[in-house]
Amino acid sequence: MIQTLENSSSAREQKRQALATLVGVKPNPTPYVLNCTYHGVAIKFYFESESLLTEMKSFLPLNWQNSESFSEKTAMEVFWLKPERFFTSSSWQDDINSDCEIITAAQAESAIQRDFIGMLDVRGFAVVVANQQIDDGFFNAIRWLLPRRMLQFKSVLLHSSCIVGHNSLAYFFLGPSGAGKTTVTQMAGDRMVLGDDMNVLNWGLDGLHAEAGALGQRYSNSSLFSRQFPVGGFFWLRQSSRNFLNPQNNAKSSIRLLSSCANLFWNQSSAELHQTVLSMIEKVVSIQSIPELEFNFDGGFWKYVDSN
Repeated sequence: MIQTLENSSSAREQKRQALATLVGVKPNPTPYVLNCTYHGVAIKFYFESESLLTEMKSFLPLNWQNSESFSEKTAMEVFWLKPERFFTSSSWQDDINSDCEIITAAQAESAIQRDFIGMLDVRGFAVVVANQQIDDGFFNAIRWLLPRRMLQFKSVLLHSSCIVGHNSLAYFFLGPSGAGKTTVTQMAGDRMVLGDDMNVLNWGLDGLHAEAGALGQRYSNSSLFSRQFPVGGFFWLRQSSRNFLNPQNNAKSSIRLLSSCANLFWNQSSAELHQTVLSMIEKVVSIQSIPELEFNFDGGFWKYVDSN
């Protein structure tokens, strides 16, 4: 029986107490079920509200919900529980720490962030406590669950903006927060914007491809989540008084691409995962270097992108 917590001294402490009741407990299935293949990962969602199920069906591409690759045998079960089952008020979200804290133990991995808590059991199911709607808490939980599993399908989540040029090739724009990733999308003109913050890079025998990430960012059309575009290039952004392209060597390109891989939680990840990421980076850099793109706000930098 999962008990509601009384008010405690801090939001983090409330979440820790709630997590202690989750570990090792598999909830009963609910009637609101969604089978989907989410960026290649088979998931069987159990929601506690019909409204979230309806919202998810509208949000996810239809071919993700009717995927031939979905398998009940290999699907991860995710039980999406209501916060009011654990917390007496909304104060559990009054958490000034925005980082996702990962706690590992023999039986489960637990996650704490401002607007969700989660438990991933070694038996292959996960429990998430978050609002019953697609909001920041939803995307934070999904970014905890998916990116490491996406690697087995040769996909990685990149902290990036991504724009499809007039030549139908996708361009990734990388850099730390504040570098100008969103600004570049606002200067895209009639080019197609896949996303301004989280995009997916796929690599395989047929080359590099980009797709919009259904993992939290501004997007114009959710149908783009299921479309792939050949990659035309990568650029590391630096705001400047001029527009200029500075070539970078493979070592610098590798470091910058590695720093852009999002939500892999290196300290909690296996050596096998590390090797998969490093092999991916080696392949990408052998195909595409990552020059530094100095840019100002007159849009003149597009000549370097379009001619890349």
